[in-house]
Amino acid sequence: MQSVAQQGAVFQTAAEKAYEIISKKIMKGEYEPGMRLVRRQLAQELGVSPIPILEAMKRLEQDGLIEYKAHWGSIVTIPTVERVMDMFAFREAIECQVARILATKATEEQKKALRSLAEELDVLRFEGTETEKITQLHMCVIGSYGLNNRMFDVWTMLFFGVLGFAMKKFEVPATPLLLGFILGPIIETELRRGLMRSQGSFLPFFTEPISGVILTLTILIVLFSAFRTIRQKRNNQR
Repeated sequence: MQSVAQQGAVFQTAAEKAYEIISKKIMKGEYEPGMRLVRRQLAQELGVSPIPILEAMKRLEQDGLIEYKAHWGSIVTIPTVERVMDMFAFREAIECQVARILATKATEEQKKALRSLAEELDVLRFEGTETEKITQLHMCVIGSYGLNNRMFDVWTMLFFGVLGFAMKKFEVPATPLLLGFILGPIIETELRRGLMRSQGSFLPFFTEPISGVILTLTILIVLFSAFRTIRQKRNNQR
């Protein structure tokens, strides 16, 4: 029995084992993007000499999982939008080529096996709603972090995600919020100019004819919208 087990076992060099362990840790997020990888520390952690670690790191660098930074050393690759787009473009080219070859050379059994596998994947996709939502969240986090390599962008994305969920839950329209983001900087700039001309006084905004008319119309529109919403809710309750 021992000889059969030994024959069936696949022999791995120390460098291959180190590559497999480090790549799995990177994929699982144990080694975070931007984390510095020191050969001696990895050798102590994996219980091997630094030479297999060096070979494994060269292979990891070729695979794009780590990168070398001058005056710093090897770090876990930080995903960016450009890199992700390049990877998907490369994957698309390979998949199209494979599909073309299979369409002309695949046997009927292979086509049936591929068709059944595709149907299973479609079922898993539509049944695993929670998994799909988690995947979408992961992509949002990666995209937010990849723009400037800052966690602040990720927290901003999460904050506005929660805000959007609350607005949808309480049926608050998103259009005014978007208009506020677009027109907010313009209004702020013009407000500063007006205050500089009036030497810090807010009276011209109420006494000048144009600003007074615009302000009055704004108040009337807000009151009319609030009145209409309250009236609709009362009618629905009846």
